[in-house]
Amino acid sequence: MTRMPEQGSTVVLGEAEKRASSKAFALLSQIKYVLDMNNRTMEFVAEVEGQLEEYFRKIGEEVRRKQENIRAEFDNLTETKKKIERLIEMTDHELEEVRTRGVKLERFYIANLHTLNTFLAEELTKQEARVFILDGYHVVDEHENTMESS
Repeated sequence: MTRMPEQGSTVVLGEAEKRASSKAFALLSQIKYVLDMNNRTMEFVAEVEGQLEEYFRKIGEEVRRKQENIRAEFDNLTETKKKIERLIEMTDHELEEVRTRGVKLERFYIANLHTLNTFLAEELTKQEARVFILDGYHVVDEHENTMESS
């Protein structure tokens, strides 16, 4: 069993103990270097994480703004589509009214033309015997001329 030296006493080390002590200090030095590098790496990782969080936060805000713009534009397009559909419906309705009125007017004009043709035919039949001759500004009826000649 090895006895620990008392505090304040001088210990004389042998060659093997010196090599073991030197290796232990070198190993401690390497461990300290690795721990130091690990701490720096952790600080760097924390800094990068902070930057990434900020970057992703900004990207998220931009995406939300663009989504809101797209939603607003979609809503505008939907409203415009509804207005166009209403105009088409109104136009179709008005076109149908115009067609209906056109058919009614066509029937009205055909009926009036038929009535006018009937009236003219009757008038011509009534006046078949008469011939109008234009004499200056005075219209002379042939029957009257015949009577005057006799």
